[in-house]
Amino acid sequence: MIIMNVFAITLCVVIGVFIARREYAGLSQDDKVKFREELRNPIPILLSGMIYLGYLTVFISILLDLIVLRYIAFFLMGIGFIVKGAEEWKLNVSKAILFLILGGLISVITALVAAKHLW
Repeated sequence: MIIMNVFAITLCVVIGVFIARREYAGLSQDDKVKFREELRNPIPILLSGMIYLGYLTVFISILLDLIVLRYIAFFLMGIGFIVKGAEEWKLNVSKAILFLILGGLISVITALVAAKHLW
């Protein structure tokens, strides 16, 4: 069972790397330079990617059958939606409010469910 889980995680990572390399190869030279400059400061990328990191963590927690990892995953998704709402605020306020409410609800519900196990 553990070998299948490790295989599934490795397969997901390999497929992700393959897709990322193919996308990078398809970029124009100017876009490649912009991408390399953005990688010098990875904090905005990591904050924006919290939602997707949460999705990946949920799938890993399902494969490994770890409840604690699911709480961490949903909390990451909640924080990611809050950050996404803050980024979206200048472009579309109604969409930003939706992301902020969704992120807040996910974070609060996850915290309450996780705290239930402490009592």
